[in-house]
Amino acid sequence: PEGLNVRNGGPIYRGVLQLESVAERIEGGWWEGHDVRRDYHIAVNPAGERFWIYYDRDTANAWYLHGIFG
Repeated sequence: PEGLNVRNGGPIYRGVLQLESVAERIEGGWWEGHDVRRDYHIAVNPAGERFWIYYDRDTANAWYLHGIFG
């Protein structure tokens, strides 16, 4: 995953991203001592490109690009 810039708490990638979906929360790894707490979203930029991004709930205000829809 690629870290995203943030403006006013929201993610930016090729422009300000608008979230198109409610969060799909993933939590796991606790049984191995590697907690993962992420909220995944589908997002769109001003050019209409769609992305799969997530918010890392363990890192303050950290958004990441996980994938690009073709």
